[in-house]
Amino acid sequence: RGVNDDWEYERGKLQVDNDGKVTSEMAVRSTNTTAYLAQYQEDLTVALLQRMYACCRAHGAKLIVLDIPGVGDLDPADFKPSIPPDLRDAFRQNCDVLIESESTLAEYRGLIAVHVPHGHRHLSEEGHLIYGIQASKAIERSSEEKPGS
Repeated sequence: RGVNDDWEYERGKLQVDNDGKVTSEMAVRSTNTTAYLAQYQEDLTVALLQRMYACCRAHGAKLIVLDIPGVGDLDPADFKPSIPPDLRDAFRQNCDVLIESESTLAEYRGLIAVHVPHGHRHLSEEGHLIYGIQASKAIERSSEEKPGS
C-alpha cells in the first residue's frame, strides 16, 4: 500500500471508532434547538460587546455603538431597531454611548426614507446624515467630559 492508502485506512478507522463519540459529545442536547441557538447568539453578542468595551477602555478609547435599524415588519418604509429589546440594557452597560434608532429617527418617521428603496435596504443618504450628526454630537460630548468623571 502507498502512503495515501495508509492515510485513508487510518482515517477511516478513526472515523468508525469515533462516530458514536462525536454523536454523543458534539450533539446539541437541548430539546428546543431554536431556543438554544437563539440564547447562544444572545450570549455570544453580549460576550463580544463586553470584550470590545474592555479593549476600548484598556486603550483609552470610547466605544460608541450605533443601532442601525432594519426595515419595518409591516411597512417597508418604516424601521425597527437592530438591537433586540432584551439586549438593550446589556448594550447600554457595555459602551460609552449607545445611539438607538428609535430615539434617533422617531421624529423623522414617515418624513424621510430611512432605507434606500432598492437593493438590500441599506441606510439612505438622509439616514446616514442623521446618524452622522448624532455620532458627532456624542463624540463632542464625550471629549468634553473630564477624565474620571
